[in-house]
Amino acid sequence: MNLRIDVFHHTDPPCEDSLTDIRNLLREINERTKKMSAELDDLTEAVAENTTIDQSAITLIEGLAASIAALAANATDLAQLKAAITAKAADLRASSAALSTAVAANTPAAP
Repeated sequence: MNLRIDVFHHTDPPCEDSLTDIRNLLREINERTKKMSAELDDLTEAVAENTTIDQSAITLIEGLAASIAALAANATDLAQLKAAITAKAADLRASSAALSTAVAANTPAAP
């Protein structure tokens, strides 16, 4: 005696279509996630660069304030103080011009 059992699995075409749609959506979500991840990495890098620039500006301002305070403390007369402050102002203008040039050179063009 031979016994044979065959099992057939049938799915409705709408079910297959739904599964295909779900796979396609998952692929799209995956692609968008990768793109967002890259954009987040770029943003993180830009924030780090900006933070570094901000810290440099803070250091410059603090150094300038300390320098002016030292000039005032060490000046013996008004003419000496005026000359020292004028020289410091010229140094600051030179630093400002260099900073302005660097910012302009490293600022990306608007998209």
